[in-house]
Amino acid sequence: MVNPLAALLLITGRLEAFDPTRPAMDSPRLLMGLEIGGMVLYGMGFLLLAWALIRLGRNYQPGGSAPRVADEMVMGGPYRLVRHPMYTAALAISWDFPAWFSRWPCFSCLASILY
Repeated sequence: MVNPLAALLLITGRLEAFDPTRPAMDSPRLLMGLEIGGMVLYGMGFLLLAWALIRLGRNYQPGGSAPRVADEMVMGGPYRLVRHPMYTAALAISWDFPAWFSRWPCFSCLASILY
């Protein structure tokens, strides 16, 4: 009942569309800062992911595979700084999009996953 009524109100112009994923930003400097921050975060995440994969070398296996006898525990490179650098990189890469496109609701949903 609600959806057809909302559609009729939108068609007749008595209700204005609202997109909560794209709030209006009045400050172009803030918008530019968010976009630059998003690009930097993306680049850092990509570099961290590449560094972790390079450091793993032959020890890398796709997810869900059992460790091989010849595999060694990698504790150098990004693994001495972060326990799961590939997860951290994936999180940094996924967090850049809300910042890049100024979508605060998307950013809050991603942030709520951590807590």
